[in-house]
Amino acid sequence: GSMMIAPHREHTPPSMVADGGERPWSELQLAIKQHSVHKVEVDEATGDKLYVVSNLRKFTVEVQLLDKVTQELATSNQLRLRAVLLYENGCPVKAMEGQDLLLGETEVVAIQGVATFKLQMGQSVLSSKLGKQSFRIRLEPMDRQLRESYGPQLIILSEPLKSVTKLERRPPAVNEVPPGPYGGMGGMGGLGGGMGGFGGFGGMGGAARGAAADRPDVLPTGTAVKILDLSNAPSLNGMGGTVTAYDAAKERYVVRLDDGQSLALRPSNVRQVIAGPRVVGTSHAELNGCVGASATYDRASKRYRVEGLAAGDSVVALKPENVVLPQRTRVTIENVQSRPGLNGKKGKIVQVENDSERYVVQTDEEHLRLRFGAVAAC
Repeated sequence: GSMMIAPHREHTPPSMVADGGERPWSELQLAIKQHSVHKVEVDEATGDKLYVVSNLRKFTVEVQLLDKVTQELATSNQLRLRAVLLYENGCPVKAMEGQDLLLGETEVVAIQGVATFKLQMGQSVLSSKLGKQSFRIRLEPMDRQLRESYGPQLIILSEPLKSVTKLERRPPAVNEVPPGPYGGMGGMGGLGGGMGGFGGFGGMGGAARGAAADRPDVLPTGTAVKILDLSNAPSLNGMGGTVTAYDAAKERYVVRLDDGQSLALRPSNVRQVIAGPRVVGTSHAELNGCVGASATYDRASKRYRVEGLAAGDSVVALKPENVVLPQRTRVTIENVQSRPGLNGKKGKIVQVENDSERYVVQTDEEHLRLRFGAVAAC
């Protein structure tokens, strides 16, 4: 099929280029302009679109380096970028022995404000083999210092992609994916409008679906979760899964585990897996500003367990005030001294105010401005 691709430029290896230019990085953001896939499936039950790629063919992701305010191309800066494969929930995909997770042009340079990745899923990267999970591509600066200092602006995620080998039926010409709410952790254009932080990125599976999904106290369909505190089936504790429905009458979530089985679970037995938690205000300067792969809240220790911050598989434990949650995260209010009656109530984050270190949280009854440390992810 034909693809819309940026005009051809001479390919300069990223190793030959220096990051930098006339504009300070703090004024710029990365956004996805165009994203080709091989097939779009529609879930009949929910109407959600599912983007599919074959690991036998290349797909393209075109990114732009923009002025955060005017949204115009920042043509005077060059930026070396790389593509990293994640699961949809934000956790890194572990490389198989001797096999690349992503093939093609995985390292490119943004020149004149534009860069095009031509990517192909690795042979072993198949949704059917990896717990039926979808994947995302994280596009980020190759320079670690830039990632740590400007992560929320210069790191972006693709839409979730299902990876298959054979596409059923002859696929139509390559479909373009709209930039959507994942176009940059600062939100595309108006999406981040003054909210700062991870505008428009979160909710763990895109828009809320169905009547129950709009409830601020209920995890929406598509939320990635971990199973915990199951006394009758302890072997399932720690397993990952995805919320597929909420039964309001029985107050149970239907969760599809990564191994394919479905369970009806009490809210107390599931915990959101937060993708892209950002670290602030710790005594470890090297951690502040970093974006982890994922975080889950541990009620017993009152700490988030954040993965993907340190080398290897190590987990960093952080207090709630040191972890910035994305918009649409469902939270429980805790530690509010001025109105103790709020404690224990659930709501969803509708705005992140980085400067004042407050969330705007919507409950059933009202909108509240609460300190970062006064809520914990459900």
